[in-house]
Amino acid sequence: MTTSTYAVPSQSTRGTRSIDVEQLLVWAYGDQLVAGAFTLADMHEGATRRGGLNGRYFASPSDDALTIEAVVARLEPYRASLVRLHARTGTRPEWHPSPRFRIEPMRHANGEPIVRYWDAGYRRPKLCEIVARDRPDTVALARDAYGHWHAALNFVRGALLLDGRLKAFSATGPSAPPRPWDWA
Repeated sequence: MTTSTYAVPSQSTRGTRSIDVEQLLVWAYGDQLVAGAFTLADMHEGATRRGGLNGRYFASPSDDALTIEAVVARLEPYRASLVRLHARTGTRPEWHPSPRFRIEPMRHANGEPIVRYWDAGYRRPKLCEIVARDRPDTVALARDAYGHWHAALNFVRGALLLDGRLKAFSATGPSAPPRPWDWA
């Protein structure tokens, strides 16, 4: 019998729930507010997400969330910051699905091109400000960051499985493709 990678998380024999490593990180950093709940506003937000202030205002993150943070802290600083940033925001790094280098006019908020004029009467245009979109170097940097993020997810999942210290979860995945631009 084969199982789908998109199956609903199941209960294993140890009583832990299987969950994708990306979702596990979102839970730890977004819901549990591990590694970042240092301000009063963050503590208030965390308590509100956990169901209100009723005596749980300074609730600390769960042991599993602290275990996840300990594993992420073992990553290189660049990869750790990528993982934490995207886990807190619940996003994936931008990778430019269909890059096409182009030069476009810069535009005002109303959509009109930004034009500079020779005269104060706005009759003789001098230049139109331009901006480069999807430059090859920015696309390469974005895709490199995505690759580092994906490799970090694999490290976190492997380390969590090897440590075996998670009580309520078992990490799977990552479900994010390693090179999504190859299929875009």
